[in-house]
Amino acid sequence: MRSDLQMLAADAEQLLHATAGHAGHRVDEVRAKVLESLAGVKARAGDVRDDALHNARAAGRVADDYVHDNPWRIVAIGAIVGLGLGLLLGRGSSSDS
Repeated sequence: MRSDLQMLAADAEQLLHATAGHAGHRVDEVRAKVLESLAGVKARAGDVRDDALHNARAAGRVADDYVHDNPWRIVAIGAIVGLGLGLLLGRGSSSDS
């Protein structure tokens, strides 16, 4: 979505530059409207980015708090996952022989 918005903004800016020399009341109206819309899109894109960053940081804090509050549970989960992967990989390599 971000790259689409950036492409849209770049295309709109190119269009505005290309029509800069054209005279006429209607062209001026359209250019003003496009400039206004472009500014709004850029602001909303920045808001979306800021919200995503805020949510990612909040999720990181929650995960960090959980790990600090439950260190042995995390160690046990890691050991179980490691044991499971070891068994699966060991089973796969013994059948290859």
